[in-house]
Amino acid sequence: MKAIDIKNLDFSYGSHPVLNNLNFSVDAGKVAVITGENGSGKSTLIKIMIGENEPTKGTVKIFDSPIDKKTLNKIGYVPQTQGENFITFPLTSKELVVLQAYDDFGPIKLPTRDLYKKAEKKLVELGLKDYINCPVTELSGGLRQRVMIARAMMNEPEILIFDEPTAGVDEDSKNYLAELLKKLNRDFKVTVILVTHELEWIRDKIKEYSNYRLLKGEIVNA
Repeated sequence: MKAIDIKNLDFSYGSHPVLNNLNFSVDAGKVAVITGENGSGKSTLIKIMIGENEPTKGTVKIFDSPIDKKTLNKIGYVPQTQGENFITFPLTSKELVVLQAYDDFGPIKLPTRDLYKKAEKKLVELGLKDYINCPVTELSGGLRQRVMIARAMMNEPEILIFDEPTAGVDEDSKNYLAELLKKLNRDFKVTVILVTHELEWIRDKIKEYSNYRLLKGEIVNA
């Protein structure tokens, strides 16, 4: 089965084309890599896959179904953790992770005890036991990234999409990420889509894991 299947996809901002006749699919249970230089349309493609943008033309299917609320619940999204758009107010790791389950909050829209326990469990699974109650703003880039992965895992997604996960993290964090991707794919049976412009880094990791593959499409520089 195809986890994601994109056919004849075009996208434009007004009269400005960004994606042109893009076709690719990712089999369920695989790890796929989408590469391209900055400004090549990768972020636009992510927004389409997570339902924030609608294609100008073409189709996007998640497990053979069109994008809707139900299919989007099968996707976990890990955004970049660097830059001005990241969290700037004092949430702890646990508080940030539990927000992913907002639809399951209690009648007064506060997290239940069980949801907090689940958030703690996800953080422990990613080696963050010592940072559960630490403000996210005080964490290093690599630790913040792991918190965001824990957040994305709260709803038990079948697909994880990573946006430039190596940006702003040190070499040790990159190596940890490579091992973590393998673990998520192997142990949690998650389809992983990694969007990055670091082609040399990912080529080195592809040599290690046979289930990685590069995806190339018709992308018009934005």
